[in-house]
Formats: sequence, C-alpha cells, structure tokens
Amino acid sequence: MGGRWGFVDNTRKITINAHFEEAGNFVKGLAPARQGKQWGYINPAGIFVVNPQFDKAAGFSEGLASVRQSGRWGFVDPSGKIVINPQFDEAESFANGLVWVKTGGRFGYINTSGKYVWNPTK
Repeated sequence: MGGRWGFVDNTRKITINAHFEEAGNFVKGLAPARQGKQWGYINPAGIFVVNPQFDKAAGFSEGLASVRQSGRWGFVDPSGKIVINPQFDEAESFANGLVWVKTGGRFGYINTSGKYVWNPTK
C-alpha cells in the first residue's frame, strides 16, 4: 500500500494500517517497525511502546532484541532498555542462551548477560 507496511490477520483483514516504512514480525506482542529513519517496537494495536530511536532493530528472541545505534549493535529488553551496550560490528539473534557477535573482524559468542562464552577469534 503505497510502499508502506502494515499487518493483516489470517483472514486477510487489516489489523494495523500500512503506515510504517518497514516492519518485522511480532514476537510475544512486539514487532520492530521503522518510522522515518528510526526503528522502535510496536504492540498489536500498532502503537509504539518503544519509541523509534534505533538505526536498525531486529525481532525479539529469548527476551532480547539486537539494535543498532551509531553503527554498533547491542541488545534491548521489551521495555527498550539497553541491557547489552552497543559494541559489536554485527550481532545475530539469541538461540539457546547464546548469540553470535562480531567485533574488530573477530567472531565470538556471548550469553544473555553480555559475557563472552566463546572468546572472539578470526
């Protein structure tokens, strides 16, 4: 709809009008959505519950979502609070309590506390 994103249910009924530049999937009641150049998180009513403030935002996995601020990736909780500071060049989504991260050309895994469990290697 005019290059905008919205949401429909299983019956193809529009549940959230298409007024976002981009949007991701809902996970436990939150979906990343872009308004202007910034990303935040919306609820199923299409209302931002975490205001757009990130350069990029991924969906939630295991209670955390990766977000990019000033070119660095970190992680937020569902309230939008940064729980792992943006410090990575790249970051994936958590699976089984771990997430793959890259910094300075090196790869490693951190846990949900932000501590390395597999130190960065090339």
